[in-house]
Amino acid sequence: MTWANPSMPNDSSWARHLDFLEAGGESVVHATTAPEHGRSRGLLVCAALAAGAALLEGGVSVVMGGRTLDAAMFAMVLGIAVGNSGVDAAALRPGARWIVGAVLPIGIMLLGARLHVADLLGVGLRGLALSVGVITLSFVVVLGYARMRGLPPKLATLLAAGNGICGGSAIVAIAPAINADEEDVAISVATAALLGMLAMFALPAIAAAVAMDPAAFGTLAGLTIQQTPQVIAAGFTLGPEAGEVATVTKLVRISMLAPVVLIAGLTYRLRFQKDEKSEPLSIRNLVPSFAVGLLLLAGITSVGFFPEVTISLGQDSALGAVGTTLHTQSLAIGASKLCLVLAMAAVGIETRWETLRRTGPTAFTTAALGTVVVTSLAAIAISLL
Repeated sequence: MTWANPSMPNDSSWARHLDFLEAGGESVVHATTAPEHGRSRGLLVCAALAAGAALLEGGVSVVMGGRTLDAAMFAMVLGIAVGNSGVDAAALRPGARWIVGAVLPIGIMLLGARLHVADLLGVGLRGLALSVGVITLSFVVVLGYARMRGLPPKLATLLAAGNGICGGSAIVAIAPAINADEEDVAISVATAALLGMLAMFALPAIAAAVAMDPAAFGTLAGLTIQQTPQVIAAGFTLGPEAGEVATVTKLVRISMLAPVVLIAGLTYRLRFQKDEKSEPLSIRNLVPSFAVGLLLLAGITSVGFFPEVTISLGQDSALGAVGTTLHTQSLAIGASKLCLVLAMAAVGIETRWETLRRTGPTAFTTAALGTVVVTSLAAIAISLL
């Protein structure tokens, strides 16, 4: 069985490019060392947007008496504005994609420097139980409503997977398992991207309005928002705790992709391919490798193995007797935020309105209904647990 990525316009390939970040669909090394020229312009623009986002975060905090959005959200908004402003996106794309491929995974891994294994296990076990419920509910609601609206079963399956697991990457992973055609993939990716973008802005505003607990909001964001960058941007909007919980919950949710791909593929073959020969299902590399780095750093944090490096100069030095201590854990935490803000700017640049407009009205209403139902019930479940 062979399947090619959807033949969408170049500006929509950002969703496929994020596949390895969501589910390990391609290695980071491969993604970041591909021969691309002219990265410098994209790197400089992303760096400028990240700096602008940091200034906005501080400026809004001063004006609003301490209340502000996280720099990651500002960076993504600025990136979307620049990427859709009519500038030559092709000139920025190599640098932006290099940042997404190399910097975002590092930023997520370094989040482990602020996490403890005990907290991580608590979030993970709770997130696993809730993730199973969210994915199951997404498939039940979307497939049921899609049948009522007369949507093709394969398109409905892709929409349910995009909503329930991890957006475009789940769609790209499941499509070959069910022999989905390229148009269905294109529609599903666009729908998941648009819904994730709307949720990224709407959920933090709703949570702030109802004074939702940061940890509860982080769990909700990690369970319901489609793409990992969108989860990070939304989560950190309500503070570090919400951002950390959202990221860990999202990684747990992504880990469910492998069994879902296997189940979807086997179900399709039993129902529609009983007499056809096809290649064995491949579910390797469906779990992001950077999750291992996050767990490793969380373990180092938990046992207090982050070293403190003291640098001192003697009395005979030009500066006299001076010294300073470098706290490597604090450096890792700061580097994590820097990487995430820079990466959000790059993801914003890669977000194209032309891609989002590819979604059809029936597909959108079906997936939107699934998102609303799943988010509402997940919020109730979180409040009761």
